[in-house]
Amino acid sequence: AIAKMDFAPNFFAVMFFLMFILLGLGSNMGIVQTILTSIRDRYPQVQTWKAVLAIAIAGFSCGLVYLTPAGLHVLGVVEYYGVTFASLTLVILEAVTFCWIYGVNRICQDIKFMLNIETGLFWRVCWGLLTPAIIIAVFMLQIFKDADEVPVGYTVFGWCLYGFTVVLQMIGWGAYATSKQPEKQLLDKVRSASRPTEDWGPESTAFKRDYDAAMQRYGESFNKSGNIVRRTIRRIFK
Repeated sequence: AIAKMDFAPNFFAVMFFLMFILLGLGSNMGIVQTILTSIRDRYPQVQTWKAVLAIAIAGFSCGLVYLTPAGLHVLGVVEYYGVTFASLTLVILEAVTFCWIYGVNRICQDIKFMLNIETGLFWRVCWGLLTPAIIIAVFMLQIFKDADEVPVGYTVFGWCLYGFTVVLQMIGWGAYATSKQPEKQLLDKVRSASRPTEDWGPESTAFKRDYDAAMQRYGESFNKSGNIVRRTIRRIFK
């Protein structure tokens, strides 16, 4: 279509493909910056250019497989199992952790402490019920959706990729966080790992002191009786 243009088709062809290059660079910037920030936070002694170079080499090396004759099949498998499934699973876990374990009620307490605003029932229902339900529904639809017809080996590779990016990471880091807790019993270690750390809160010392006092009052007023379902409901609607 561009080649058939009457006015400067070569110019618009160059501009068209330049647009795609800029789109690719722009989308990669966000991904690289996310990985770079994680590395720099964990290992601040690593120089930025070295981390960027390592990320670029690793990404380029992984991308070479897409240049093979079966590259499109590999791309489809990676997109289906390593991106869609993995992202939805992680989002579900984040929603459960944020809304049910940390608790919508504590989120509302944080908002009240920062802004002195009472959070309405609408937001509580959205955070505690609607958002997790919608994400789980989308995940279930993806499971029952017909995937592209590929050889069995590609499907096995896809599930292995999903297991490495989600299941293995979740079990590994969960076990690591649990093992670092000072408690003796396993259940106590799990509970301790599920609580906010001692330094969680405002960076300012004065605000942190007020925040800890407010959270202590909240903990004393929270009814901890009943089973886990009742306590979870109270974390949402109390």
